[in-house]
Amino acid sequence: MEPKTKTLLFILTSFVLGAAAGIALKETLFPPHAAYRSASEWRKSFYNRLKIDSVQTSKVDSILDAQRGKMNAYRELMMTSRDTTRMEIRKILNVDQNKYYDDYIKEMNERESRDRQGGRR
Repeated sequence: MEPKTKTLLFILTSFVLGAAAGIALKETLFPPHAAYRSASEWRKSFYNRLKIDSVQTSKVDSILDAQRGKMNAYRELMMTSRDTTRMEIRKILNVDQNKYYDDYIKEMNERESRDRQGGRR
């Protein structure tokens, strides 16, 4: 076998083995962040960690559910405020600037969407 072929095979083999190891060790080395697990998984982990009994579980559930409602209301308020701010800014921009602003808003919305789907916040 030629030296070039041996080198190429070595590089390809190294790449394949590295990729396989990366896939195998991904969860161990880079566990998913707690904030990106589902709410039910988070609650289960929280209850297990604190060794909460069934009576406490129902009480904590009520507290968390009430707070979730408040947070959703707050989120709606923030979205309304954001939209109002965007409209006010848009009023002072010229036509060309509004095109750039549209691109900026699109990027921000895409980033927000990625963050909600498990990206980094």
